[in-house]
Amino acid sequence: MGPNLLDPQNIAWLAGGLDPTQHYLGWVFYRHSPWAWPAGASPEYGIEIASSIVFTDSIPFLALIFKAFHPFLPETFQYLGLWTISCFVLQALIAYALSGLIYPDKFIRILITLFFITSPAMLIRMGFQTALASHFLILAALYLNLRKPLKRQSMVWSGLIFFTALIHFYLLIMVLILWITDSVRRIRERELTLTQFGLQSLLTTICLIFLFWQAGYFMLMGVVASTNQYGIGRLNLLSIFNADGWSYILPNLPLADRVYEGFIYLGLGVIICFLAALYGMRTYTIHWHTLIERYKYLLVSSIAMTLFAISNQIGIGPWSLVISLPDSLLAVAGILRASGRLFWPVYYLLMIGIFYVLLQAYSKKVVTLIIVSALFIQVIDTSSGWMPMRQKYMQAKVAQWQTPLENIFWQEAGKTYNTLVLVPAGNNQPQWSLWANYAAHHLMSTNSVFLARYNQTKLTAANAALNKRLSMGKYDPKTLYILEIDKLIPALLHLDPKKDLLARIDGFYVLAPNWQLCSTCSKVSPEHIVHISTFMPQIGEVITFGRNQSTKYLLNISQGWAHPESWGIWSDGGQAQLILGIPQQGAKSLTLTIRTLVTSTHPTQEIGITVNGEQRPTITLTKDSDNQIIIPITKENEQAGYLNIKFQFKSPASPKDLGLGDDSRLLSIGLEMAIFQ
Repeated sequence: MGPNLLDPQNIAWLAGGLDPTQHYLGWVFYRHSPWAWPAGASPEYGIEIASSIVFTDSIPFLALIFKAFHPFLPETFQYLGLWTISCFVLQALIAYALSGLIYPDKFIRILITLFFITSPAMLIRMGFQTALASHFLILAALYLNLRKPLKRQSMVWSGLIFFTALIHFYLLIMVLILWITDSVRRIRERELTLTQFGLQSLLTTICLIFLFWQAGYFMLMGVVASTNQYGIGRLNLLSIFNADGWSYILPNLPLADRVYEGFIYLGLGVIICFLAALYGMRTYTIHWHTLIERYKYLLVSSIAMTLFAISNQIGIGPWSLVISLPDSLLAVAGILRASGRLFWPVYYLLMIGIFYVLLQAYSKKVVTLIIVSALFIQVIDTSSGWMPMRQKYMQAKVAQWQTPLENIFWQEAGKTYNTLVLVPAGNNQPQWSLWANYAAHHLMSTNSVFLARYNQTKLTAANAALNKRLSMGKYDPKTLYILEIDKLIPALLHLDPKKDLLARIDGFYVLAPNWQLCSTCSKVSPEHIVHISTFMPQIGEVITFGRNQSTKYLLNISQGWAHPESWGIWSDGGQAQLILGIPQQGAKSLTLTIRTLVTSTHPTQEIGITVNGEQRPTITLTKDSDNQIIIPITKENEQAGYLNIKFQFKSPASPKDLGLGDDSRLLSIGLEMAIFQ
């Protein structure tokens, strides 16, 4: 991965708006927020939907430690690189200990260890989902299951559980399963009494609940625990052999769904060892019944984790089978939507088993030759996957990310306002990281966030409150608002331009309360200021939407449209949105002239229409051109001052699928012009 990650002031590799950005910015807001109760609370990051450091996957264990030293840290500081190298080191140390359970020779153990620190299932998480790269926690739990019990086995287990709880929830589930597995074995073999286990379980549970509370797990509670997306990250039965870009030799297998969370490729070197182990079993008899009897409880838990990882949507290569389960059961399982991760302990058990058989079936000289050759192949062949990662992480170091916010306004606004709010609010919105980084740089709180879990009820309430502010024109004087385009007209209709500023600066619509009254604030250039007249057409005026034609109202086209063409613009996808201001003198209807993608094999386009939240009658079109949709304007629409039209397309199709060329866009209607009458 290269050494650049270890520079705590280098954040170049964390840019991009995806998981690494989430982890870093989650930490930045947490370090600057005051200590709260619980300790993991991060109220500045999310505002109404704020939660804790847990739900940004920012490794709470390190976040809590470094927050205590916040005053002594440089302005830019990331610990994710430090944790990355720690994962490699700890994976190696525990893998070396594990290998000692199956073979005494140190050189062989080092070779086996190298397979564990080059496992694609771990490497693919490095630098991207840093907390989930902590596979050494799984190895530690497996080690406690496979070795003879330590004198203080129960205390070691408790320590491992508490530590894992402050790393990542998914890893905690795996460790808890393996703890219960080991405890059942010890009880059955009379190494542990039920009373001792009950006492340990009680104390561990109490301490774990306290840790959960202080880390911030309970800030969202059960209302958002389930995602109802069980199996979205499931395991395909052929995943361990599917290179998915991590091999120069093995092809990518056709899978029913290419699911990132289900990536569990063993690596070509391990597969070679597996084949060699199978061949060696021809002359060496493995006493399976003895092994099964010794590790039967671990076998049962492995089967259970594998079945959960596969989910009820069973994928076998390109084929898929869905088994119906009760909604209540799916809701509970949906807490762990990325079910494929639960296979990781089994993945490492498979590797241990492969090397165990290999070491039993061949002489030391032969097995050394096999393992050295396979290791060489493993490292070289998997470089198809990890070399591009290394190139990203070795890019030139930076301590600040580039930003398109170049106007002096942003610097002054950062000093004037305490809070930055996106309207509408949402989780993982487009450009979320741009605004979160801006807010973090100016020590502002913000609702521009990316959270692993959030409370949809609170988000809905937050948007209702924001819409009410727009409808009344009353804003928090210490809050800077960034508006999506569909919120412009509602804001303009109730704007007091003498005191509040609504402008388009560096391509973004910003509403700055009381900016016009600020004596120390720079005046915004008139060409940036947005006026209501810009968005109010006249009765009978032809509004066109084509390229190189009148673009006066093109800004009112929001989601679901392709690039404009000479005649107009096609819808692209299953839905589209159009917002138009109603002429100030009033209007009775809006007439849209559209063309439609219909052919002899696709003769109709069925379109659902919603206007300002009100469902209108569904329309069916059969002509390819000269279609007119007339939308009556109600009194309520006139009072609102605008039309927010949402189209739902029942049967979009691509010209390519209809034999009309290579265009693969999903088209339904082409918007040519609009006229208010």
